[in-house]
Amino acid sequence: MSGEVDVLSFLVNCYYDIETGSPVTPFIGVGIGAANVDVEDEDDTVFAYQASAGIGYAISDSTTLELGYRYMATSDPEFHALGETIEAEVGSHNFYGGVRVAIQ
Repeated sequence: MSGEVDVLSFLVNCYYDIETGSPVTPFIGVGIGAANVDVEDEDDTVFAYQASAGIGYAISDSTTLELGYRYMATSDPEFHALGETIEAEVGSHNFYGGVRVAIQ
């Protein structure tokens, strides 16, 4: 089985900021949810999870720039091809940058 793989995930995440007493704040996070994995005309919705870590830099009381790493994976989705059931493994490594705005 081969072809393009699309993953649409919905996760709830929890983050913990490690206070340092300075504008620089490391953080860690975890998330759980579901992902729909689609290969060609076959798809399966499975459990998804992720772990993340990064560092933020406060540029004001309500705005933080952040750089982070996130690993997201799923339980093994199953697909049917040529009369057989095939299990796959889905995981991704992501580096990202962002802006966090606190609504006060």
